[in-house]
Order: sequence, then C-alpha cells, then structure tokens
Amino acid sequence: MSEPRRHHLLPQFYLRRFADNSDQIAVVSRDLQKKFLTSVAKAAAENDFYTVQTHDGPSQDVEQLLSRIEDLAAKAIEKLLGGA
Repeated sequence: MSEPRRHHLLPQFYLRRFADNSDQIAVVSRDLQKKFLTSVAKAAAENDFYTVQTHDGPSQDVEQLLSRIEDLAAKAIEKLLGGA
C-alpha cells in the first residue's frame, strides 16, 4: 500500500462539521474572487504538503504523525461534544 500523498491542511474531521449531507463544503479563494462547492476530501489539501526530504529520499513521517494526532483530537472532540 502506497503512502498517501494528498495532505490536508485542515483535518477532514474538522471540515466535515461544516459540510452538508453530501459531504460538500463551500470554499472561498484567498483573494475572495472564487466561490465553489467541493468535497471534504478535496478541500484544503495539497499533494506532498508535509513531505520532507531526507538522506533516504522523500519521507511521509510528518504526515503520519499529524494523522495520529488528528485521530486522537477527533476522539477527544467527539467526547466533549457528547457531554463528557
């Protein structure tokens, strides 16, 4: 299985809170000139954003670490929203 190259600048669990029933969110460009709908999976994501170059070549270690942190954060936020 290859490592994911599409890295989200905002976690999908966070973006999903703003999505409609079709998992779509409204996006506005930074220059405020464009507005459009897109899926949570495609929003705020760039290829290889967190990739770092090492002596052994490109590494996805930062993305993998952030993914673990985001998983823990998502669980904690769910608990808080659930009244815990």
